[in-house]
Amino acid sequence: EKDIEDRDYRDMHRETSPLKQAKDAVLVDSSEMNIDEVVDAIYQIYARV
Repeated sequence: EKDIEDRDYRDMHRETSPLKQAKDAVLVDSSEMNIDEVVDAIYQIYARV
């Protein structure tokens, strides 16, 4: 988990093309979800569009 946090920090703070969430993006925090819950959450978002 620490490796992922370090990678994300580097990606968000790099000088060239830093990683940023798009203004119209929907964030799905899958930290506490299993794969079926993630798929369901994404499908629910898709179904609303």
